[in-house]
Amino acid sequence: MNEISDEVLVARTCAGETAAYGALVSRYENAARVVALKYVRLHHLAEDVVQQAFLRGYEKLGSLRDRSRFGSWLMRIVQNEACNCATRSNHATAQLTEASERDLTTNAERLDDETQLAVRLLNLLPEHERLVMSLHYMDGHSVTEIAQMTGRPIGTVTKQLSRATKRLQSQMKREESHHERR
Repeated sequence: MNEISDEVLVARTCAGETAAYGALVSRYENAARVVALKYVRLHHLAEDVVQQAFLRGYEKLGSLRDRSRFGSWLMRIVQNEACNCATRSNHATAQLTEASERDLTTNAERLDDETQLAVRLLNLLPEHERLVMSLHYMDGHSVTEIAQMTGRPIGTVTKQLSRATKRLQSQMKREESHHERR
């Protein structure tokens, strides 16, 4: 079954079909969270940012000229909301980083060893690579969809996925080698 395009979902939402906006939320919530975390670094703040961004997006949906560009439009809203949130919260960078690492450690303790390793390695990637990897492998978006959502050229997304994959493979080999030496 073909996935309904953003353009159709936006049109349905504008026509009063709230379930269509729910589909858009489901489609973009993980990407929005990754973008928000880049700016606020605390999971609970990122959740607030994402919720506010989706609300603002819903309120301003009628102003979206190119309905097929919903993803990149929404990511700009997330960035703006996250910047506003980061400005309002006066936390020192060291405190933010420490709390974020604590959140990751706490969440990772609940996962099996293999999943913990994957989460840890994913978090070592640069932000732009982490975003495309999450969108592609966790959310199942195609390279074309990721390019549209992020406003990046398809070639850039492809290169970022390739580099991230190589970094993860290299890190996995180092991890395996480290465990074999024990």
